[in-house]
Amino acid sequence: MTTATKVEPKTAGESRTKIPQVSDRLIYWFDWYLQRYFPKHFHAFAISNVVATTTIDEEQPLIVYMNHASWWDPLTALVLAKKYFSNRQLYAPIDAEAVKKYPFMQRLGFFPVEQDKLHGAGNFLKTARSILNAPRSSVWLTPEGQFADPRERNLPFQPGLAHLVSKMEHGVVLPLAMEYPFWEERLPEALGRFGEPIRIADHVGVGKDEWRQILERRLRETQEKLEADSLVRNNEAFEILISGQSGVVWMYDILRRLRSVFTGKQLEKTHGDKLQ
Repeated sequence: MTTATKVEPKTAGESRTKIPQVSDRLIYWFDWYLQRYFPKHFHAFAISNVVATTTIDEEQPLIVYMNHASWWDPLTALVLAKKYFSNRQLYAPIDAEAVKKYPFMQRLGFFPVEQDKLHGAGNFLKTARSILNAPRSSVWLTPEGQFADPRERNLPFQPGLAHLVSKMEHGVVLPLAMEYPFWEERLPEALGRFGEPIRIADHVGVGKDEWRQILERRLRETQEKLEADSLVRNNEAFEILISGQSGVVWMYDILRRLRSVFTGKQLEKTHGDKLQ
């Protein structure tokens, strides 16, 4: 992956728009950190319908949009982008106040957006267009605009995504559903599902209101499929991306280990057979 460079946009207004200058070294080390951070907090990070990622033309602009289930969403996006779209640079809007607290995030591809301000929406569109004009780039975002339980299906999208897509003539929009349920272990699972790609060329001329309906429907359908597999704990539906920790607490596990030594029975730290 190469460091992103500024490209010449199509309009004079966008010519003044800067996109984040990412650091390949920081991305490498942050991914290394996340590969060790997730196992401390999740039993497993698992994804379903990954085949959808293999059908996307590498030369097409890519937008990945997801429900905003938790604080973990930006970190899950970084891991997924590295795993399934390693030939692209991830860019993602983030609240401007968060960037002030964590300025290093800009070097990872996050760009600040002033929420609830008219010029903030305009700046988001200009920056996103400049990014999508650059080769091998992708924009990841959460159009709900706020944290929402993954079972909440009636929350309308903010207008930015539909506005952005309605002005494009080609590219791919990929739904991504995420949830973080507890199954059979002390730690929760991080579960995701890719939806079927939406090819913009198949919807040329569609207005932003209709685009919003299409985008909302496709994400909600993806969430429903993920929920169905999660409810029945369908182990076979998922590909394990990162394996985490099993067991209870260290003292209890030590006692169980001692018991296995004296009884000759093998110690089983897991409490079930899911996502092993």
